[in-house]
Amino acid sequence: MSRKPVREGQHREGNAARRRMEFEVVLRNVRERREAFIARLQRHVVTAPDGAGCYEYRAAGDGRGYSKISFRHRGRHVVISAHRVFWILMSGAQIPLGMEVDHPCCNRPCVRHLRLLPFAVNARTKGDHVGIPF
Repeated sequence: MSRKPVREGQHREGNAARRRMEFEVVLRNVRERREAFIARLQRHVVTAPDGAGCYEYRAAGDGRGYSKISFRHRGRHVVISAHRVFWILMSGAQIPLGMEVDHPCCNRPCVRHLRLLPFAVNARTKGDHVGIPF
């Protein structure tokens, strides 16, 4: 059984539930274990040697260049992309449906240069961020 592609403006309920869960996991860790959680994140952040001013989260990756952070949530093991965790921490908000966290610096492990873009815009700019300010 094949799944229909998701078009801009169309979203599955599972996607909304996933975003709510990510937000809840990050906020719970900040509330319950703030010092330990921040220290855990800081241990893995390094300044990138490329001179672009990126801060890279260097821990477990997914093979595509994105860093991942593991959590326990309601008895389950949950893995969230590091750039999504840092965006939630910096903004204090859930990632809205229809939006993606983008790296205008084109450096996937970067957790400093982040912004929200609509899915369609992010798909068009993949790997081509020339002239797009951070």
